[in-house]
Amino acid sequence: MSIMMNSTAAAGTDEAARACLYAVVDRFNTDDAFWGSFVPAADATDIGEDAFTVSFDGRGVRITVRGTLMRGLEDGPPIVPQLVVGAVRQGNQGAPKTWHPITCSVNDEGRFVTSNFRAAIESAISDL
Repeated sequence: MSIMMNSTAAAGTDEAARACLYAVVDRFNTDDAFWGSFVPAADATDIGEDAFTVSFDGRGVRITVRGTLMRGLEDGPPIVPQLVVGAVRQGNQGAPKTWHPITCSVNDEGRFVTSNFRAAIESAISDL
Protein backbone atom coordinates (compact mmCIF):
# COMPACT_ATOMS: atom_id res chain seq x y z
CA MET A 1 0.00 0.00 0.00
CA SER A 2 1.41 3.35 -0.87
CA ILE A 3 -0.46 6.05 1.06
CA MET A 4 1.53 7.61 3.83
CA MET A 5 0.62 9.38 7.07
CA ASN A 6 2.08 12.85 7.46
CA SER A 7 3.98 11.91 10.61
CA THR A 8 3.76 8.57 12.35
CA ALA A 9 4.75 10.06 15.68
CA ALA A 10 2.14 12.82 15.60
CA ALA A 11 -0.60 11.06 13.67
CA GLY A 12 -3.82 10.44 15.54
CA THR A 13 -5.96 7.41 14.94
CA ASP A 14 -8.39 9.52 12.88
CA GLU A 15 -5.66 10.56 10.42
CA ALA A 16 -4.30 7.00 10.41
CA ALA A 17 -7.76 5.57 9.68
CA ARG A 18 -8.15 7.90 6.68
CA ALA A 19 -4.65 7.09 5.40
CA CYS A 20 -5.18 3.36 5.78
CA LEU A 21 -8.59 3.53 4.05
CA TYR A 22 -7.04 5.45 1.15
CA ALA A 23 -4.21 2.91 0.96
CA VAL A 24 -6.69 0.02 0.80
CA VAL A 25 -8.75 1.70 -1.94
CA ASP A 26 -5.59 2.72 -3.81
CA ARG A 27 -4.44 -0.93 -3.87
CA PHE A 28 -7.43 -1.76 -6.10
CA ASN A 29 -6.75 1.18 -8.44
CA THR A 30 -4.49 -0.72 -10.82
CA ASP A 31 -4.39 -2.37 -14.23
CA ASP A 32 -3.64 -5.74 -12.63
CA ALA A 33 -6.39 -8.20 -13.62
CA PHE A 34 -7.02 -9.42 -10.04
CA TRP A 35 -7.03 -6.10 -8.18
CA GLY A 36 -8.63 -4.14 -11.02
CA SER A 37 -11.62 -6.50 -11.20
CA PHE A 38 -13.00 -5.11 -7.93
CA VAL A 39 -14.77 -1.73 -7.82
CA PRO A 40 -15.44 0.21 -4.60
CA ALA A 41 -19.08 0.03 -3.51
CA ALA A 42 -19.88 3.67 -2.70
CA ASP A 43 -22.86 2.73 -0.55
CA ALA A 44 -20.72 0.51 1.68
CA THR A 45 -17.89 2.77 2.84
CA ASP A 46 -17.77 4.15 6.37
CA ILE A 47 -15.02 5.91 8.26
CA GLY A 48 -14.92 6.75 11.93
CA GLU A 49 -12.44 8.25 14.33
CA ASP A 50 -10.32 5.10 14.59
CA ALA A 51 -11.90 2.61 12.19
CA PHE A 52 -13.21 2.16 8.67
CA THR A 53 -15.13 -0.30 6.53
CA VAL A 54 -14.95 -0.42 2.74
CA SER A 55 -16.46 -2.90 0.30
CA PHE A 56 -15.61 -3.81 -3.28
CA ASP A 57 -17.79 -5.56 -5.87
CA GLY A 58 -16.39 -7.83 -8.56
CA ARG A 59 -16.04 -11.41 -9.74
CA GLY A 60 -19.58 -12.10 -8.44
CA VAL A 61 -18.68 -11.29 -4.84
CA ARG A 62 -18.57 -8.36 -2.46
CA ILE A 63 -15.43 -8.23 -0.35
CA THR A 64 -15.38 -6.08 2.77
CA VAL A 65 -12.28 -4.78 4.51
CA ARG A 66 -12.57 -3.60 8.11
CA GLY A 67 -9.78 -1.63 9.67
CA THR A 68 -9.22 -0.56 13.26
CA LEU A 69 -6.31 1.65 14.25
CA MET A 70 -5.04 1.93 17.79
CA ARG A 71 -2.34 3.90 19.48
CA GLY A 72 0.67 1.70 20.11
CA LEU A 73 2.46 1.19 23.38
CA GLU A 74 5.18 3.61 24.40
CA ASP A 75 8.04 1.38 23.25
CA GLY A 76 6.32 0.16 20.06
CA PRO A 77 4.97 1.70 16.88
CA PRO A 78 2.80 4.82 17.37
CA ILE A 79 -0.12 3.40 15.34
CA VAL A 80 -1.10 -0.27 15.20
CA PRO A 81 -3.44 -1.19 12.31
CA GLN A 82 -5.64 -4.28 12.46
CA LEU A 83 -7.31 -5.28 9.18
CA VAL A 84 -9.63 -8.14 8.28
CA VAL A 85 -11.40 -9.12 5.05
CA GLY A 86 -14.54 -11.13 4.43
CA ALA A 87 -16.71 -11.94 1.42
CA VAL A 88 -20.33 -12.58 0.48
CA ARG A 89 -21.90 -13.35 -2.86
CA GLN A 90 -22.72 -10.15 -4.73
CA GLY A 91 -26.32 -9.10 -4.02
CA ASN A 92 -26.26 -10.66 -0.54
CA GLN A 93 -26.81 -7.82 1.92
CA GLY A 94 -25.58 -9.82 4.92
CA ALA A 95 -22.21 -9.50 6.56
CA PRO A 96 -19.44 -12.02 5.94
CA LYS A 97 -19.54 -14.97 8.34
CA THR A 98 -15.78 -15.48 8.37
CA TRP A 99 -13.10 -12.78 8.61
CA HIS A 100 -9.51 -13.30 7.53
CA PRO A 101 -6.71 -11.22 9.09
CA ILE A 102 -4.54 -9.06 6.87
CA THR A 103 -1.02 -8.63 8.18
CA CYS A 104 -0.50 -4.86 8.21
CA SER A 105 2.00 -2.50 9.78
CA VAL A 106 3.31 1.02 9.38
CA ASN A 107 6.91 1.18 8.15
CA ASP A 108 9.54 3.77 9.11
CA GLU A 109 8.39 6.10 6.30
CA GLY A 110 4.80 6.01 7.61
CA ARG A 111 3.50 3.77 4.79
CA PHE A 112 1.01 1.00 5.41
CA VAL A 113 2.56 -2.32 4.43
CA THR A 114 0.73 -5.63 4.03
CA SER A 115 2.20 -9.04 3.39
CA ASN A 116 -0.87 -11.23 2.78
CA PHE A 117 -3.63 -8.96 1.44
CA ARG A 118 -4.33 -10.95 -1.73
CA ALA A 119 -4.08 -14.32 0.06
CA ALA A 120 -6.58 -13.13 2.68
CA ILE A 121 -8.99 -12.00 -0.06
CA GLU A 122 -8.63 -15.31 -1.89
CA SER A 123 -9.29 -17.20 1.37
CA ALA A 124 -12.39 -15.09 2.02
CA ILE A 125 -13.70 -15.83 -1.48
CA SER A 126 -12.96 -19.55 -1.16
CA ASP A 127 -15.18 -19.67 1.97
CA LEU A 128 -18.23 -19.03 -0.23
